Amino acid sequence: MLKIKYIITEVYPFNNFDEIVKAISFDQFGSANIDQLKQSVKYTINSGQSIRLRDLIFWIQSNFIRIHLGQLLVLFLKLLEKVQFLEANGIKHNYLDFNRIWLHLTQKSQYPSLIYQFLDYSIHFTGYDCPFYEKTNDSGITEASQKIKEIIKFIITLCFDQIIFLRTNKNTRNSYYQELLQPIVNLCQPNSTTQQIIQIIQKNLSAFNYQENLQNNCFQCLNIDDKINDYIESPRYEIIPKINKDLEQIIEFGNAFGQVVVESILLYYIPIFGKNLVSYSITDYLVKVQQQYNIISQREKKIRDSIKEQVIKTFEYFLLEKYENKYKFQITKEEKDSINKDIIDSIIESAQFQYFNNSYWLHINNEEIENLILVSISEILIQQVQDQIDLFLMYKILVLIDELI
Repeated sequence: MLKIKYIITEVYPFNNFDEIVKAISFDQFGSANIDQLKQSVKYTINSGQSIRLRDLIFWIQSNFIRIHLGQLLVLFLKLLEKVQFLEANGIKHNYLDFNRIWLHLTQKSQYPSLIYQFLDYSIHFTGYDCPFYEKTNDSGITEASQKIKEIIKFIITLCFDQIIFLRTNKNTRNSYYQELLQPIVNLCQPNSTTQQIIQIIQKNLSAFNYQENLQNNCFQCLNIDDKINDYIESPRYEIIPKINKDLEQIIEFGNAFGQVVVESILLYYIPIFGKNLVSYSITDYLVKVQQQYNIISQREKKIRDSIKEQVIKTFEYFLLEKYENKYKFQITKEEKDSINKDIIDSIIESAQFQYFNNSYWLHINNEEIENLILVSISEILIQQVQDQIDLFLMYKILVLIDELI
């Protein structure tokens, strides 16, 4: 088994408290803490027990872990059934994507690995009632029953070439695709239902004799899946201890720099592992972690400086508009600096800002990330400035009354 273990924190703002409470009551996952005052939910997740769908697909795509086509079809089935369950109970998820879907492994499940593993898990969603702050071109609200079809099509595109079959020639692979996957892709359209896709998957599982448990360490596979290579005592099996040792080193060192740095380094090394299992090297990992931390720190400093600049400008505007034109109180530079610091700290701690620390996936290939962060906190910045000025005004009035008594 692989050892990719670190603690993941996800923070999501929300608008409707009652809807969030209901959603989490039906979809209990990790340690979910709802803050009604800040209108946010914070998940604490153990990556040794739960796997983000986007990570799983990336591992498969990178030739890092092995998975049978039968297991992939069962994953589709579980995703569709999860959506059906939620919708049957009146739970809406209008902002679903790869990063907000998790597989929580049961006690009897193994962890995905370089060799085929027995996988038993439940599906969970996060990010209920939370827009995609990291996207500029997203169309907005999309029902989960529609979004899950897009996700399934994307998984097929990314993963099929990494599936190994008993017969490996190109014509055979194409025939398997046409017979098992093309009908699913064809049904992943707006005018089809999740039940129609479930039925075609169940039909295919039956037609290709899907078995949950077989002898000789073969399990969860179709009769066309690989039953010979990449099991216990295979060359890939022998390299697992070395991979685990290197993963533990990378994660242990990276943890000192934060979750986003850990994930960015894993995204860097996992394709290297997958491509060169025998001859790869991580001798430069200390440098790579530090480099990535410096990049992320510089970006964060730039964003913080922009927030500070915007806070000062907004503060001066509202101060003139609401305070100096109507009242004759004096405000010192020290008082201004103190108020501005409180506002900036509050924004940095806000769910909208912390949301961008949920995963490195939000940052990768996202040239607009800095602007998107600033856009996401724009409303709370204005509100925080107004609230702090009102509080300061109230304080000054109380001081004046006290002096007059």
